[in-house]
Amino acid sequence: MTNLPKVTVRDLAESGVHFGHKISRWNAKMAPYIYGVHQENRIHIIDLRKTLPLLQVAMKALYDVASQGGRILFVGTKFQAFDIIASEAIRCGQYYVNHRWLGGMLTNWGTVSSSIKTLMQYEKILNDEDSILTKKELGNIEKKKQKLDKALGGIREMGAIPDILFIIDTNKEHIAVKEAKKLRIPIVAILDTNSDPDDITHLIPGNDDSRKSIELYCKLATDSILAGIESSLARSGVKIDNIKDNIRELRDRTGLGLSDCKKALEECDGDIKKAVDKLRTIGLAKADKKSDRVASDGLVAMCLTENYGALVELNCETDFVARNEKFIELVSNLASIAHQERCISVDELKNAKYESIGTVQEAIMNGTSVLGEKLELSKLCYLETKDGVVTGYVHGDVRGLGKTGALVALQSPGDKAKLQEIGKQIAMHIVAMKPEALSIDDLDQMKLKNERSIIEEQVRSLNKPEEVAKKIVDGRMAKYYEEVVLLEQKFIKDDKMKVSDFIKSSEVSAIKLSDYKLLVLGSAN
Repeated sequence: MTNLPKVTVRDLAESGVHFGHKISRWNAKMAPYIYGVHQENRIHIIDLRKTLPLLQVAMKALYDVASQGGRILFVGTKFQAFDIIASEAIRCGQYYVNHRWLGGMLTNWGTVSSSIKTLMQYEKILNDEDSILTKKELGNIEKKKQKLDKALGGIREMGAIPDILFIIDTNKEHIAVKEAKKLRIPIVAILDTNSDPDDITHLIPGNDDSRKSIELYCKLATDSILAGIESSLARSGVKIDNIKDNIRELRDRTGLGLSDCKKALEECDGDIKKAVDKLRTIGLAKADKKSDRVASDGLVAMCLTENYGALVELNCETDFVARNEKFIELVSNLASIAHQERCISVDELKNAKYESIGTVQEAIMNGTSVLGEKLELSKLCYLETKDGVVTGYVHGDVRGLGKTGALVALQSPGDKAKLQEIGKQIAMHIVAMKPEALSIDDLDQMKLKNERSIIEEQVRSLNKPEEVAKKIVDGRMAKYYEEVVLLEQKFIKDDKMKVSDFIKSSEVSAIKLSDYKLLVLGSAN
C-alpha cells in the first residue's frame, strides 16, 4: 500500500482551491468540474468533490514515477509560483523550470544540452584563478552565465528528457504542454476554469492563481515523490526504521539533495551517522568549487530584544537566490544565533553551533551546495545597553529582511515603548541618510583635518578679509557636519529640526543616543 500524503476536501477549501475565474473567462470543457457560480463575485466555483479523487490519482502517478527512479520536471513560471516551484523541486531532488519556458526545451533537447554545457564552461572560466581574460570580458561572461542559469539552472543535472511533468497553469505553459504531447510525456497539471483539459494526462481542477493553493499542490506533489523514493529505497534492501525520517534528517543536517541522501544511505547500509559524514564531505566538496565566485547580492537580517540587537549580512551571487526560501531561512537563523550567542565578530559567529548541522560555517557551506551559488557571511554588528532600549530598522521587502539595516541604542529611564518608537524613527533616518559618525567628536580626526584644509584652500582663493574668510570656513564646515554627523543632520521626517532636536522634543525626557550601527549590503562599513 502506498504511503501517499493525506488531504481532505476541507484542506482544499481552506487553501482556496475552489475559486475559479470570472464566468466571462471560462473554457466550456471544464464544465464537468464546476459546481456553480458565486452570485456576488460572479466567479465559477470548482467542485472539490471531483477535485479530490483526481488529485489523489495524479499524486499516485508522481509516486509511481519516483518509485521507479524516474525524472520529474516541475514547471511554473508565473510570479505566484516561481519560488515555490524551485524550493519544492529541490526539496524532493527533482528538476524545475520557473523563469521562462524556452521553445524546444523538450523537443530540441540536444540543443538545450549544448546550452547547459556552455553554462558549465562559463562557470569554469569564471572560477579559473589563472584566467588571462580582462575584467570587462569576465563581466560579459558573467552576464551570459546568469542569463543561462536563470533559464536552465533547474534542469542542468537532469541529463535527459523527464518521465513526467507537473505543471501550474497550462495556459501560461502551453508550449510545455505541446512539447510533452509531441513526445508522449505524461502531464500532471492544475487546471483552472479557463483551462483546456485536452492533452492533460492527469488533470487537477483547481485555482491556479492563489499562492496558498499553489503551495498546497506543490507540497502534495513533493511529498508524493518523497514517498515514492522512500519506497524505492526500501526495495533496494536498506534495512532501517523510519526511512522517511532518516532521509529528512540527512537533508536537514547536510542541506544536500534527496538523491544524494538516498545514495548515501544505500552505500552506508542504512547507518545514518556514516551517511551524515559522507554527505557532509559531498557538500563541502560542492561548495569548494564555488569558493572563487563573487557574492555581491544577499540580505541583511536583524534580531532584537529590548536591550540587545544584532545585524548580519549574508551574501549570495544573485537576487534570485536572495529571495529563495532556504536562503531567507538561513540568514534569519544566523541573525538569531548572533543575538543568542552574543557574537562580537564574524569569525565567532562562523564557529557558533548551528542546530542539526554543526557550525554556522558548515551550514553556509551546505547552503552553497544546495542553492548552487557561493554564500558568504561578510558582516556582523551589535549593540547593547543596560539603561534603555536597543531598537532598529531594516529597509527591504523580503519578510523583514533587506539590503540596509540600522541599530540604535537609547539610554533613558522613561517609557520603554515610547523609546522603542523614537529609536525606530532614528534608525529609519540612519538607513536613509547614512551618517558617518554619531557626533562631531566621533569623526575621524585625520579626515576632519583634511576636509578643513580643503575648505580653507578654497576660501583662500576668494581673497576675502581674514574675519570673513574664517566665517565662510566655519559655515562650510557646519554644512559638512550636517551631511555626515548623525546628531547634526536634518531629521528626515522634519527638515526644520536636527536629529538632536528631534530627540529633545520627544515626550520622553533625558534621552541619550549613546550609539548606532549601520550595515549596508555590499559596502565596506
